[in-house]
Amino acid sequence: MEALEKTLQRVARLTAILYNESCTNGDCAGFEVVLFPNGEDPTLAPHDLPPLTSKEAIRNLTEMQKRAYYQGYYPGGYDQNEERTARICEAIGIRL
Repeated sequence: MEALEKTLQRVARLTAILYNESCTNGDCAGFEVVLFPNGEDPTLAPHDLPPLTSKEAIRNLTEMQKRAYYQGYYPGGYDQNEERTARICEAIGIRL
């Protein structure tokens, strides 16, 4: 059962990324929330981050929220402050 749950999480993650890539301006229908690679939803506890449903939502993230998103999408990755926004966008399938 655990294997099935992990597979469904991966499918949900990839589907959200593909949807976001297809939404060229991001504000047309809103982006889908992309799960972290471990299957956790960044908008739910314990993370409680704002949903990244538009380019404006991404631009409005605080530095602490950007760091949390970055660490969630790139666990153990080298965190460079100036690259966080671009890497977060990359992780959810969009470009600013």
